[in-house]
Amino acid sequence: MSEERAAGSCAARYFKQEKEVKMSQRRRIAVGLILTAVLLAGCSFSSDVFNQRAYEQDVSLKVDALSIMDEAT
Repeated sequence: MSEERAAGSCAARYFKQEKEVKMSQRRRIAVGLILTAVLLAGCSFSSDVFNQRAYEQDVSLKVDALSIMDEAT
């Protein structure tokens, strides 16, 4: 009878460990999916914004900086 209990408790421990492994794998998958979704959402929102006025000012500033550097040499 004690051998059956030992075998039963061994099997119970095995199934408990297997269940814990499956849960940790599910958690990793869930965290990975959440991080992927956040990263994709963050990238798509930042690339959608384009400001024509900011672009014109940037180009103008670069032209001015290059002309100042040409005058300095």
